[in-house]
Amino acid sequence: DPNPMVRLEAAKLLPEINVPGLSEYVANSLTVENSRLVIEEELSFFRTRPNSKAIEPTIALLTFTPVDSAAKTLIVLLDTNPISDETKRRIVQTVQRTRRVNDSPSLITLEAMLGNQGVKRKLVHLLRHPNKEIRIAVAKGFASSGYAQPLIDRANNPELYEYALIALQK
Repeated sequence: DPNPMVRLEAAKLLPEINVPGLSEYVANSLTVENSRLVIEEELSFFRTRPNSKAIEPTIALLTFTPVDSAAKTLIVLLDTNPISDETKRRIVQTVQRTRRVNDSPSLITLEAMLGNQGVKRKLVHLLRHPNKEIRIAVAKGFASSGYAQPLIDRANNPELYEYALIALQK
């Protein structure tokens, strides 16, 4: 529909719709949608119904508003869908560029999840950050990727212990 308010109302109903091919349609919509509010609803849909078709459009949104919502959605999508090493590198590069302007915890989680050993080593110091959200964001990313040693070294910290266990399991 040409009216963004109509698209927004339709996007709010996405979780209630169970039609074959809906996820693919919404993923395609993400590539052309220009309403920030509609994009937020579409991204929210993929956090509850992850689909690999949404990965590329969500990566593209990491440089535009709503960056945090796109990062949170991408975390969910990557937990349920494998990606190539080249795609990981591309995401890390995009995240690092975006973090220069917007240092949201979800971007840090993505960088900690997907970064190579060098990237991860540069993030270890954030496990001592004064902001708890930042510490947890790094821990989530490390745990998701199985990067356990920095978390094991801090396992006596109750807020990081759970993530150390997850990392060891991976």
